[in-house]
Amino acid sequence: MNNEKSLAIIAEMIATTRNNISEDGFHFLLWGVILVACCLIQYVMISFMDMPRKSNYVWLGFGISLFCTIFLCGIYQHSPTAFIMIVTGFAVFMSGIILKFKPLIYGSFVFWLSSFGYYFMPSESLQLLIFAVSITLGYIIPGILLRKQFKSQSHVQTA
Repeated sequence: MNNEKSLAIIAEMIATTRNNISEDGFHFLLWGVILVACCLIQYVMISFMDMPRKSNYVWLGFGISLFCTIFLCGIYQHSPTAFIMIVTGFAVFMSGIILKFKPLIYGSFVFWLSSFGYYFMPSESLQLLIFAVSITLGYIIPGILLRKQFKSQSHVQTA
């Protein structure tokens, strides 16, 4: 093999790699839409629902902490996921205390324990599975229970 053929093979491999890792924008669109929806839902909750004011400050602190965590992890090229679970656990815990709702308090412990389990998973896909389970057990299930409680209390007050 001569030098020209070697360079041609290398150039072809580089071009193939570029095509394989090129981004079609789907993930940016997906996460952008999800984050905008979350912001709008949070705006409605803060503006029009009767949420305790202290809870708003907890989640404001969470947002600031989350930004700092992701920013610093980006600088040091470290996955922020475990740290996100820790900070989320704190915000969920404080919300549980303020709202006097034990499932949120239990959910916070799920986030904290999952942050440790995250590092013991041998692959990134299993780490994402741990994150998904922590979100389900720490956010979604307590959120469903809180919603049920809210609806049952609203039904009692209007009856």
